[in-house]
Amino acid sequence: MTRNHGARLAVAALAVVALSGGGVFANCLDFGGFAIFQCADVAYFNPPPVAVAFDPNNKPTNVTAVFWQLGFGNNQAGHCDLAQGKCTSGLLNKACNSGSLPTPDAFCNGNTGLGSAGTGNSALNDFNGNDTGLFAVDVRDARVTTGQPGVPAGSLCLSSNNWANSGVDGCADDLRVAAQVAGDDGILNPYYDVNFNRNYSAKGYYSLAWQQDYPMAALLETAPDARYFAIAAVATLNRANAGNGQNGPCCATAGNNPAPCDVRPGFYSFKDVSNGLANPFVVGKFNVVPWQQIPKPSANCVANCAGTPRSIRFDWAPVVWYHDRSLRPSANTALAPTDATRATGVGVLDLLRKTDAGNSWQGLIHYDLESATASAANLDPNGRLIPSSLNFSTAVADVPQPAIDPNTGNPTAATISTTISAGPDTCWRVRVKFGKKPETTTTSTANCRVGKCGDRGYDAVSTDGAVITCVGGALFSQAFTSVTADKSAGKITVGWTMSAELAITGYNVYGVNSKGARTLLTATPVNCTECSTGLEASYQVTFGSAKSKGAREVIVEALGATVFASNPVPVQ
Repeated sequence: MTRNHGARLAVAALAVVALSGGGVFANCLDFGGFAIFQCADVAYFNPPPVAVAFDPNNKPTNVTAVFWQLGFGNNQAGHCDLAQGKCTSGLLNKACNSGSLPTPDAFCNGNTGLGSAGTGNSALNDFNGNDTGLFAVDVRDARVTTGQPGVPAGSLCLSSNNWANSGVDGCADDLRVAAQVAGDDGILNPYYDVNFNRNYSAKGYYSLAWQQDYPMAALLETAPDARYFAIAAVATLNRANAGNGQNGPCCATAGNNPAPCDVRPGFYSFKDVSNGLANPFVVGKFNVVPWQQIPKPSANCVANCAGTPRSIRFDWAPVVWYHDRSLRPSANTALAPTDATRATGVGVLDLLRKTDAGNSWQGLIHYDLESATASAANLDPNGRLIPSSLNFSTAVADVPQPAIDPNTGNPTAATISTTISAGPDTCWRVRVKFGKKPETTTTSTANCRVGKCGDRGYDAVSTDGAVITCVGGALFSQAFTSVTADKSAGKITVGWTMSAELAITGYNVYGVNSKGARTLLTATPVNCTECSTGLEASYQVTFGSAKSKGAREVIVEALGATVFASNPVPVQ
């Protein structure tokens, strides 16, 4: 047994001892909190596409992490929306100052970490939920922490994390009442009647009314660009519910449902992720969470392509949640079917399956398509765009996740599309928003305490040029952004990208020999694809050995009202 496994058992044992000794309702602190496991189960996040740097304590220095309880998560480090004059994320609804841009967080940040040792239950008006804590999520080098040298270098895992950690300012043990009371039931999603058990000492009285605690999510992002992210969610521990409603006596005979006999307080374990990559160290487990790149919207002009503004259809691939496929049916009167706005359970699949009438939020994900207008200040001395300098506005389009497979929770469509008007010299990006849709526009303590405020402020967005698409114009127009030439089996494959096609009719490709002499490789010009739309376009052409023989370099020539060429590129 590794040290991590021993630590996990110690925490679990402590929690069980605390439960057996208390007969009153309690909050997170009375049971030592609710642990979050991953490293101890040899489960992990795969290495991101960038090299991870670690400090002497095996903590990553260029990856950020946050965890929250779905439906109760409000990251209040919001953004100042000048159009609305207020913060756009978090529970705060206060005005923000235009002078705070481009760093408005000082005006919008409400993260105080206040609460009784991090529970957020220190006073009657405190929000019981993981809302504004400053706790730094403990993420470690998975190879070192799991003790498995075969874990890929750069892998990460959640180490010593607990809802009772100081600064979390939340408690995963939810109250489904609008006003604070003495305490929570102290158990995460039990399958038995906790009140009956405590008052009559009769274990195993089956009930779904106490299923009220939502799953937790963990979001990791590369820093500082946040181009890549990893997202996963799990419900509380699996109590082996057989679904037969067996009440008792508790596990006295074979075949009884074991779920109502399980009196452990509960915890969250990412070993239960089941739609991830195969775990090479635990047979039959698919709990290795992969990384994803923020989708880059591809642009396709559909109308008025030579005019202004153009009608552009933006397409991108949907994001995938990695999770445990959990279903936790609930009979709690604060949830469905009594409240039609809520899901019928508190498992990850329960929430993924829930859609609203307007279909504006689905599958715990939605997308904002954001725009930025470029100016001379956004160009380098060579006239090239500096993506990181762009100031993106609020969402131009709010786009839902496509329909999901009810058994896996994965999106069934390969592409998401939205069509909007796009002016020249504008750039576009996707902001991916994670979490449960808010069910109210009034962010009062009473609404948030029962999970109606949903999740705000948990997203993945970047100004990395690899995830931004621009529509060209007079400011930044036609230029080769990349040209490549690769040789294999005597053939040369030439690829190139034009930043924006405004007046292009086609392309010629030349081979250049060791003496600098040019040979035209294209029998006829390569046809343009965007031509006059102002959109980016990429090409790839392969030339046989007869034509490309002797070519040491290639040059691509753009044809149109003005003819210009790329710099010579060596054949690799």
